[in-house]
Amino acid sequence: MIGGYEVRWDRIGAAIAVVVVAGFLVWYFAIRDNGNSGSTQTTSGTVKSIGPEATTPTGLSGVSKRLGQPIYWAGSQPNTKLEFTRSTVGRLYVRYLPAGVKVGQRTHGYLTVATFPFNGAYHALKVVAKQPGAIVKQGANDGLVVTNKHSPIYVFVAYPGKNYEIEVYDPDPNRALSIAQSGSLRPIR
Repeated sequence: MIGGYEVRWDRIGAAIAVVVVAGFLVWYFAIRDNGNSGSTQTTSGTVKSIGPEATTPTGLSGVSKRLGQPIYWAGSQPNTKLEFTRSTVGRLYVRYLPAGVKVGQRTHGYLTVATFPFNGAYHALKVVAKQPGAIVKQGANDGLVVTNKHSPIYVFVAYPGKNYEIEVYDPDPNRALSIAQSGSLRPIR
């Protein structure tokens, strides 16, 4: 007991583990220098941002062709509309918004599939898979699927020979993992 409060070392340990894993993921997927002139692992450098904007599967397909890179998505989801965003470092986000939610509204979490240009994504995710608390699964098309028991709403996917890391976010961790492992997670055509 400290100051009248019972110290829950298991909770403190879990909190520290979450911070360590989150810090590692941020470092590995966003900050780590890969020897390129930029400071991130993107393959595209700085680009003009897009959106957020409402779109359709056909619209996403057209953007993918125009950008010359894949945009991963979870296929059509019932009772949702699509929102697309590209960040200035080339990260692509497809969000599935329920009826009544405005494009760009950030008040709640909704299914989101992000595509991050990332040299050596598969190898990097294999390293992350060895971290404490990692949950490693097999995905469709030889995908490596990794989440962490402390933050299971974020699921990362990489494929051999592809320089893209895909993140599936959903407030329901079971749904996030299910989508990440399914064949519905794929580049739009």
